[in-house]
Amino acid sequence: MSEKEWNAVIRNNNLLSAHRLVFSNLGRLTDGTKKVKFRRIERAPYCAFVLKPRKFALHEIPNADVKVEQSFHIPRFTVGDDSYVDAFETKSSVSSAMARSSFSSIEAEASLEGGAFGFSAAVSAGFSQSESNALSTQNTCDTSTMNITYNFPRVVLYLDQFGVDLSKECADDLAGVKDAASLIAFHHKYGHFFATRIELGGRLFSSEKFSALGSSTEEEAATAMKIAAAASFSSKYVSGSASYSQEDQTKTQSSQSNRSMQNSISWQAQGGDTLLCNNPPAWCPTVAAPQNWRVIKQEDVTPLGEFIGQIPGYEDVPDRFRRIAEVTRKKEVISFRISLQDYQRQDREKPEYLSLHHAWKISKLSLYPVDDSRQMTKKREMEDALEDPEETLKGAIAVLTKTSQLIRGEFTTPTLPDDILNIINNGYPGVALEESSLFNVFDVEVETLLNQAPAIEFRKRYHLYNRKRDLWLRAFTVDVKGEEVTLLAAGPKSRATLFEFRDKQREGPMRNGDSCSLMVYGPDGKQKGLMALALKTHGTSIGAMPYSVSNEKWLRFSSLSIVDQEDVPT
Repeated sequence: MSEKEWNAVIRNNNLLSAHRLVFSNLGRLTDGTKKVKFRRIERAPYCAFVLKPRKFALHEIPNADVKVEQSFHIPRFTVGDDSYVDAFETKSSVSSAMARSSFSSIEAEASLEGGAFGFSAAVSAGFSQSESNALSTQNTCDTSTMNITYNFPRVVLYLDQFGVDLSKECADDLAGVKDAASLIAFHHKYGHFFATRIELGGRLFSSEKFSALGSSTEEEAATAMKIAAAASFSSKYVSGSASYSQEDQTKTQSSQSNRSMQNSISWQAQGGDTLLCNNPPAWCPTVAAPQNWRVIKQEDVTPLGEFIGQIPGYEDVPDRFRRIAEVTRKKEVISFRISLQDYQRQDREKPEYLSLHHAWKISKLSLYPVDDSRQMTKKREMEDALEDPEETLKGAIAVLTKTSQLIRGEFTTPTLPDDILNIINNGYPGVALEESSLFNVFDVEVETLLNQAPAIEFRKRYHLYNRKRDLWLRAFTVDVKGEEVTLLAAGPKSRATLFEFRDKQREGPMRNGDSCSLMVYGPDGKQKGLMALALKTHGTSIGAMPYSVSNEKWLRFSSLSIVDQEDVPT
């Protein structure tokens, strides 16, 4: 391909522009705050970059008229024409929009974990407060979406820092970025992030709500989509049996629930002759012509400011952006409930929340060692008193006295650990999972930049505060019949310990409704385990246990429910 042909491909796909997130203005709230809603991801209309010319040796230039080394504005590329199928799940409108915009499944998943590709959107991508709030809201999704793409790539382009330079217009605007407002305006004009590895060719894309597939797992849903996709590429008689034998070797349940999808899939085309999108056999040959190439996959995504900083002469840009953002740093409070997953509740229809409760529930008498010698002495005294044959007032008084002691259980009184005695004596509560309580809302304090929406993050440690009781959660260990057990209680800030939200390997901001496990740290700063019924069958107080197969039935898995500040009990 000539320089002119490559220029047409680059212009057709606007490859030298970064991507931006587009929001619509929905007016203002009663407090005057601007309300916006996330709409889509698109290429910014202004080019941030230009191609650098690169030298070509004489043997690399076909039919060269001038027999000397020459430079052309042609990107570095490799031929990649192996077709493939990709099926993956997205759980928010942001990640679903990324899937529609040809970002890989890995990049779409990363947008969930890191808010926007693992980095702080407000700092590195320059979102306003209202846009950041909209992203936080739109990251919540009640229904997952299953996506499938049939990809027919032709070439892979590499637009890294060695192959591009800043456009003159972008360089001039960059010099004018002095504060938070101009930083946000810069990103609105030139985009928020840039993909450096791009596949060009054609692809067919389709998505379905998870619930519409009649499947309970991502694997089953992916199988359903693949069966349906195969049906659209050939006759229904061939595809029905062939795709079943290839994709559905595990469960007859999947084949039965997925058959209704086989002839109903609807494709969207990117590249090729898009008028033929729902006739895949006729569409496929139209991908061959370079003028029909479109972006079918984008990877290696970097925040725009970070990428500009990799270009020689602009190494200071990331630090400049961070210094601008640092001025806006402030602390925000997030309130939430920790809700037990429905399959672990006593009644699936009745939610249970982590709550403060009376500390006496911790002190189950059967848990702690008793003085056996004292118990036997009291027992013998009781037997002697009950067998006294003299029907005297003195004997009757003795019987009543010993009986009273028996009823009160004086000779079975346990020796409570000092930590539990301290909790009870000071009126501090313990922690349990309860259906309803005024003490089930907790606060954490987070830092924000550029007025971004505050968010709790996975794998980051926090102190948990209960505003209603003005107390902090803490973990402590006690000896129960020779075994160290970690329990939770509330107390003053000086005794607070750290907690961390986990969900497999996820990192970055949490969304309302996200599944999680609560990792508990002890006073020594070491991990004590995940939230669990640490007393097992002996009590309902919540503590922590290390993850193991034997402990799994005692571990308690939860989800996060964000609470508006006006709804927090005080």
